[in-house]
Amino acid sequence: MDNKKCQLPCNEIPDEILTDHPDRFRAAIIESSNPVHSYANSQRMIEAMRALEFSVVIDVALTETAKEASYVLPASSAYEKFECVFFQLDFPKNTFQIRHPVVSPLPGTLSEPEIHTRLIEALNGFSSTHVNILKAAAKLGRKAFAGAFGTMIGKNPHLYGVAPSLLYRSLGPTLDKGKLAATAPFWPLAHQFVRKNPESAARAGYTGSAWKAGEKLFNDLITKKSGIVFTDSGDNYA
Repeated sequence: MDNKKCQLPCNEIPDEILTDHPDRFRAAIIESSNPVHSYANSQRMIEAMRALEFSVVIDVALTETAKEASYVLPASSAYEKFECVFFQLDFPKNTFQIRHPVVSPLPGTLSEPEIHTRLIEALNGFSSTHVNILKAAAKLGRKAFAGAFGTMIGKNPHLYGVAPSLLYRSLGPTLDKGKLAATAPFWPLAHQFVRKNPESAARAGYTGSAWKAGEKLFNDLITKKSGIVFTDSGDNYA
């Protein structure tokens, strides 16, 4: 079994830990989930958690699972950070909302983008040089940033896997003086979307060149707190 690619029914996870197979699960990062409480056979899940060589829980509460973990990284609550959902109930018009924080985070907590990025930095997923080059490009505008970012990813393919955090650290500080930094990973997604779906995006109001439409979509995503219609499939869905 290739642990890098496998997907399992949740109740099989203890069996993949409590085995003598050389490729057994030895470590886990568990985020916003409480398997000790919610999976079948809680006692076996507890046994599995204790058998792991290393475990980290990222959550807003000290859950039953967190109590069994090697480390607990306290996250900010939904009221204290940017969040979004991906449920679509208005087809053929699809909507999206990035919910903004309404209160300051509790001391000692961090948002998931900050937690993930610090972990990646500690693992040398990208260097300060990468960040500084992109920050310098961002000062010249987003088109310059786009060129620098594309060139950097092309020359360093391993950065593709950490691109959200790289964007968070480099483009993020330019978004409302860093207040909207957590939304930076949506920037390439907005551009990719309008390029792949130009007609549907245009019906939602994102017209003009691919660059202009992508920038408008991104700016609307991060500033319109009540959400937006980002695509309209019209009558082409029968």
